[in-house]
Amino acid sequence: MLHDPLCPGTPAAFIARAVEVATDGDTVVAGSRPVTDTVKRLEGDLLGETVDRAGLLAVTSPVVLPASVVAALEALPAADDLADLVAALRADHEVLLLEAPPEGRRVSDESDLRLVEALADSP
Repeated sequence: MLHDPLCPGTPAAFIARAVEVATDGDTVVAGSRPVTDTVKRLEGDLLGETVDRAGLLAVTSPVVLPASVVAALEALPAADDLADLVAALRADHEVLLLEAPPEGRRVSDESDLRLVEALADSP
């Protein structure tokens, strides 16, 4: 099980659920969140059209590899970036994406940290 330390608000119950699903289904499981930011295409040096985010997901913690998948790997893929790891694993393995709760979002700046703290404090 890999956990991104920049996802400090990920609830323990969600991590446990991801481990359970990966173990029971003998499949790779990764947390994901819907993309809420506006995403634009880059056309040369100019911003292009807005991408429909309905089909976009952001990979978040955790990524769980069952023992059978780890045993089948010739080498562990780099885990510097969970999205890159999931993309590499998808080449040879089914990956099930579980929607992570909002407080499981990745913290990339101080405003994200304040949001995760607020989500953690809410009932």
